[in-house]
Amino acid sequence: MLNRPAYLTPDSLNCGDDSLSTARPAEFWRDPTISYVESRRASQSRACYKLHSHPTFSIGAVDAGGSRFTGTSGGPYNLQLGMMAFIPAGCVHACNPLPDQSRNDQMPHLDATWLRNVVTEMSDIPGGFIKESEIRRLDDEDVYGLFCELNTLLFSNADAEEKNAALISA
Repeated sequence: MLNRPAYLTPDSLNCGDDSLSTARPAEFWRDPTISYVESRRASQSRACYKLHSHPTFSIGAVDAGGSRFTGTSGGPYNLQLGMMAFIPAGCVHACNPLPDQSRNDQMPHLDATWLRNVVTEMSDIPGGFIKESEIRRLDDEDVYGLFCELNTLLFSNADAEEKNAALISA
């Protein structure tokens, strides 16, 4: 069963006093029959977060606006439309909107053991962007497109079997 991440309370001190004035609530998807994954997506968010970690492997993607991502060894960097961050369980990070901007983003959380087992079983998958202890960023239009299709499927009314098959083959 997924060790659910504790969703964070926005940190208004981190982004300025008016940063949450236009924030919209995030949307969450969970299915108890697919206990190894859950997802969050936000629209027009100005919510800011302190450095934190998740007990899951998380994949963050920016769908509109921009974000300042902190947590990689190369220092903070900006994420723009279509850019993704692959965050192993336990890696400390923060992703906040750029000054005076909102952002749309999505972040599925995958049970790290489940993901490791799937990757191990799929011999044709190169190590690529799934690392055990290193946050990786990716700017690849094709991968981002497939990621968006998968997350859209998770939030849809498709049955659990279809979602499970898509997660395994992704």
